[in-house]
Amino acid sequence: MLQTLQQARRWLRWQRWLAAGHVGDGLTSMLQMHMPLHIMLGRHGQAYSNLVHDLARAGDESVWETPGFRELPNADVRLTEDGRWHATAMGQWKAENVPFSVDQMTDPRQIGRLVRVRFPYTDTEIWHPVPRLGLYAATHARATETAGLDGQAWGVDGELWKLRYYLRERSWGDLDGISYEEMERRSDFLARRKVDPFHASPPGGESIDRRTASATSKWFPALRLYYSRGLVFAAMHGELMNGLAVDIERMPLAEFKRRHLSKDPHDKINNGQLVWYSRVNPFTGEVYPDYRWKLSVCPNDMARSRNEWEQIVRPRYSSQELLDLVDRHSPQTLEIEG
Repeated sequence: MLQTLQQARRWLRWQRWLAAGHVGDGLTSMLQMHMPLHIMLGRHGQAYSNLVHDLARAGDESVWETPGFRELPNADVRLTEDGRWHATAMGQWKAENVPFSVDQMTDPRQIGRLVRVRFPYTDTEIWHPVPRLGLYAATHARATETAGLDGQAWGVDGELWKLRYYLRERSWGDLDGISYEEMERRSDFLARRKVDPFHASPPGGESIDRRTASATSKWFPALRLYYSRGLVFAAMHGELMNGLAVDIERMPLAEFKRRHLSKDPHDKINNGQLVWYSRVNPFTGEVYPDYRWKLSVCPNDMARSRNEWEQIVRPRYSSQELLDLVDRHSPQTLEIEG
């Protein structure tokens, strides 16, 4: 009898929560197969390849001749000591700020239970069901290592991580593992990247567009099927995170280019940075069928991130606005007579 009453209360709370979120009843929501309530993307900590590029930009070109560096496959590059700390700091931040414990999100008796929670950078409590936890990591060593250290700091025990090759770094093809100076000698890729960073691809490599399309076609259907009421975290790579932002935020490519060329660290995805997308309004508890809120934090250096919830505005256009958009970003420069 007691168990029946508890189930009835839980069902009633679910209905109130669903109604407050304007997503219809439970059956409709299941059939729609939404993306997870929350998806958190974390860039790996500083890797030795990042350190070499940073030192070279600062003027030390000799680092390219570090014994073994050029011969080491990109997928096998590990984290530096700073990078290991970046990964640990990300896990510690989640342990202190995600309003559900790992134990709650992995306990079948707790998952789906409505609880009162307060999200970071808000001052109000809302009703929210305990989400099911999903954990993913890219197969490159630096992302896998980041996941392990992050998980230890977050309190992840048990065999919960899924390794997925399609979350890997994009391939730089013939330009992998060489200096920017040498890249400029071999190819015009860097110049093309300034003009069209989303579609430009290095010789023998991939564009961000292609890498992102490959990842979303394989990953997003699984997330909709298994984690529509879940919280998913994935340890991956910065360029893929930038590409996923175009899809998740419906970001215009002009904005992608602006962020790519920007010198503002707030526009970058730094090593050890976490980007949290939510279908739930963290201030009111209102639920949406797509991602409307974003929080970007860099736990190892909070000055490099905005540290506040931002509302995602998904643009729509009139016919004239589409024409104006083309004129503004792709002015007609060709005059060819047939």
